Amino acid sequence: MDKMKEKETRLRISQPMRFLLAISYVLILCMLNFQGAVSQPTLSLTVNSGASVSASITRADVESGFVQILDQTQLHVSADVAWRVRASVALDSSPAGTGNPTPLSLEVGNNDNPGEFNPGSGIVQTGSAGTFDITVDFRLNLSTLGDAPAGSFNYTITYTLEPQ
Repeated sequence: MDKMKEKETRLRISQPMRFLLAISYVLILCMLNFQGAVSQPTLSLTVNSGASVSASITRADVESGFVQILDQTQLHVSADVAWRVRASVALDSSPAGTGNPTPLSLEVGNNDNPGEFNPGSGIVQTGSAGTFDITVDFRLNLSTLGDAPAGSFNYTITYTLEPQ
């Protein structure tokens, strides 16, 4: 009968070789992190004007169903990549007895599709790398407020600049 023999093989790495492998590993990690840092886009968004805007309701607004708040807010965008600006609306306060108003009552204009307004949030504009001044249009959809009493509605709009 043949006897089977098992052999154990161990890989032995010399101390200098271990050092070189460790250094190589660290260098590879550093290169990967450096490449990730280099590819990060640079984006900057500033509100130039219209950080606080107010409007009153007129008879013409009631007849049309909307209060237009146009060209009062201007943003400055600087980016080294294609970008988009989004706006999101939060309702901070409303007159007592308004019922259950929502942020959807304030609609955000989409500059990429003039005349389009998105309830409560949406894309304001998209663009390519460069520096731009853009305006933001809003309208208050009166039909969403029902028979709301007179008073102030306060909204907070948050702008987000992100790469496309």
